[in-house]
Amino acid sequence: MEKSIISSRVQIQARWLVLIMMGGVIILMSYFVNSISPLKEELNEYLMANSYDFSFIVASYSLPSLVFLMGFFGGMFLDRFDLKITIILFGSIMLIGAFVAAYALTEHFNDGGVVYNFFNSFWSSCGPAVKLMALGFFIFGIGTQAIRVSVTKIISFWFDKHEISTALALRSIFTKVGIAIALIISPIVFDIAEWQLPLWFGFGVTFLSVLLLIYYLVFKAKRDMPVSLKKSKKKFKFKDIGKLFKSTSFLLIFFGQLLFSATVSTFTIFGADLMQHHFDVSVINSGTYVSIFLLSIAILAPLLAFYLDKRKSVGKFLIHGSLVIFFSFIILFFKLVHPIFSLFLIALGCALLSSSMLPIVPKTVDSEYQGSAFGALNTGRNIGVWSITLFIGFLLKYFNPMSESSAEGDKVSLDYSMPILGWIVLTFILFVISFLLHRVVKKRKLS
Repeated sequence: MEKSIISSRVQIQARWLVLIMMGGVIILMSYFVNSISPLKEELNEYLMANSYDFSFIVASYSLPSLVFLMGFFGGMFLDRFDLKITIILFGSIMLIGAFVAAYALTEHFNDGGVVYNFFNSFWSSCGPAVKLMALGFFIFGIGTQAIRVSVTKIISFWFDKHEISTALALRSIFTKVGIAIALIISPIVFDIAEWQLPLWFGFGVTFLSVLLLIYYLVFKAKRDMPVSLKKSKKKFKFKDIGKLFKSTSFLLIFFGQLLFSATVSTFTIFGADLMQHHFDVSVINSGTYVSIFLLSIAILAPLLAFYLDKRKSVGKFLIHGSLVIFFSFIILFFKLVHPIFSLFLIALGCALLSSSMLPIVPKTVDSEYQGSAFGALNTGRNIGVWSITLFIGFLLKYFNPMSESSAEGDKVSLDYSMPILGWIVLTFILFVISFLLHRVVKKRKLS
């Protein structure tokens, strides 16, 4: 009995230590891409780059996931091969990408160094340093997609049948923490050193993330693993991926996550502008309102996830979360209350869904397929954000044909009625999916 209690305590300590390690990996990985933020003016000044060039560099990071579905294929690779191989291979790819991007800013390269002539031989309207930086960010994106899926799978395995909702909720917050740290520290690094240093500092931070992953492999080898982390006798085959998409529960989670993530992201993108035009909120206050919305999700999600782990009421969270979001947009449309209250309600609904939907995956997908499952969900989210952002933008433009300026040159107020109706339709579909998923959860007793 005493040995059992000690073993249980060791397992609890081990899994929370793993969560801290994986949180550190996510925070460190998130730093590099966002460390470029203070360099926009310097790129313009030293490399003769423009705003489009800057956007091209940053967008290159997303190409592996959005265009080449790297999150999905990275997850398949993880399921087919050993975790050690995945971490070493894609961790190395991350480091190569970070090094290439940082090297593009050096005087050695820009004075005609290695590969300068090659990158100067095509696309004359774009500078060689910009092209090499974009390549570096692209390579870095390939590595991070697979590593992020690996981290999610590691967390889900260690917390299987334990505080899985809390762990996955905290995992999503770690990314935001990494972005915030980058936006705070990178300008400081820029101020105290040469303008090229933030990316080299980011390379060092990326190297630390890979070291942390390698330390995890050593840590794992010395531990009595949870049952879910022990090697399965079944060998994943690429043709088995069809089993995922034949699963009703996984398809519902896939499209539910797609709509949920896209709704949150697009509302974040257009939220400040909506506040200005739909509620006549000032520019400064509109940004503050959206920040409150995001902060509310960050605070509520782990708290609700912790409650969910104790109460085991996944189905109720799914139904209540989707309904709250749906009716919140209706309230927003008719301006029934102060916008901050509407934003808080949407944040509450988002927190309910984020704490309940993703934790269903480990309960419905076998361990040998979970890398592919999380990779597919990640790819679906990216596709959803991209497509629904275009959809909301289309509605805004189509129903505001005179939005650029009036005949006198004064800016015209935008009508956000149709975009909000678009969100209402999307959230109603999300409610239907959540209701169907709730029935699956109830039938299979997955709470």
